[in-house]
Amino acid sequence: CFGASSESAFVESQGLDRNILKNLEIAVAEGFVDKINDQYRFAHDRIQEAAYNTIPAHRRCIIHFKYGIELSSLLIGDEDVITSVLFTAVNQLNLGGPPAVQDVSHYITAARLNLRAGKKAMEMSDYETAYSYFDSGISFLRKKHWQEHYALSLELYSLVAKCALTNGDHTSLKFLIAEVAAKAHFFEDKLDVLYFETCALAYSSRLAESIEKGLDILSKLGIEVRGTNVKARVQETKDLLSPHTDDEILNSKPMTDSTMIIAMKFLGKLEIGMNHLMPKSLPYVTFKIIELSLTHGMSPLSPLGFAK
Repeated sequence: CFGASSESAFVESQGLDRNILKNLEIAVAEGFVDKINDQYRFAHDRIQEAAYNTIPAHRRCIIHFKYGIELSSLLIGDEDVITSVLFTAVNQLNLGGPPAVQDVSHYITAARLNLRAGKKAMEMSDYETAYSYFDSGISFLRKKHWQEHYALSLELYSLVAKCALTNGDHTSLKFLIAEVAAKAHFFEDKLDVLYFETCALAYSSRLAESIEKGLDILSKLGIEVRGTNVKARVQETKDLLSPHTDDEILNSKPMTDSTMIIAMKFLGKLEIGMNHLMPKSLPYVTFKIIELSLTHGMSPLSPLGFAK
C-alpha cells in the first residue's frame, strides 16, 4: 500500500500493525523483498504488482483508507515529519476514495485533510498537486455539504479555483466559479472566485471584458472608479495626500478588512488593464487605491497607487 519501498523506522514510528516488520523479514528471507540500510524494497516491481493484486480491489480501497486514517492521527511533532506523514496519509485516503468510507464522520475528516495537504502543496508552489488534493477533498463531501459544512466547502472550492487559474485550466475554473456563485451565502464570499474570473478573462485576451467585470464588482461593493472629470480627480488625489508625510504613509497600519483586501486586488488588476486600454481613466483607480489605503491600511497593492 505504501509503494515499492519503506524504511523500517517509518513503519515502527507510525504504530501500525506490529506484525508488519516480522512479515517483511520473512519476505526478505524468501527473496521477495530486499533490505538495504534498514530500507525494505520489493526485489522486482512484478513482485509488488503480484502481491498487490492478491488483494481484491474493493478490499484494497478499504485498506488504503484505513491506513490513511491511522496515519492522520499521528500528525504531531516536527514540521518536516508532519508534512511527509500528511502527504502519505492523504494519498492513502485518496487511493481508497469515498467508496471506502465506513464511518460517515470520515468523509469530512478526509475532506479536511485534503484541504490541509492542498494548502501545503500550494506553499511549495506545486499547484497541480494542490489541485488534485482540493479536488479529492471535494469528492469526499456529501449531499447538502453547502448547508452542513459551508466554510469547508467554500474554502475547498475557492482554492481549487485558484489552482485551476494558475494551471491554465479555464474549463474547470468556469464550472467552479458557477458553483460558488450559485451556492455562496453572501456576495463577499464570491469575491475570490470572481477575481479569478477577471484574471482568466485578461489572460484570454479579453481585457475589455475583464475591466468591465472588475468595475461592476467594485460598484457592488460601493467603490466607484468611473468619472468624467480627470483633472478634478487628480486634484482630489493631491488634496488627499497633502496632510500625510512620507513617514506616516510608510508606517501606516496593515490592511486587515478581508473585503477591502480583495477590493484592492480588483483595483490592482484594473490599474494594469486600464494602463493598456483606458489610460485616461487611471486617475480614478489611483485615487481609490490611495483612499482605501489611507482609510483601511496598507496592502501589498498599495504601492501601485502611491507610485503614480
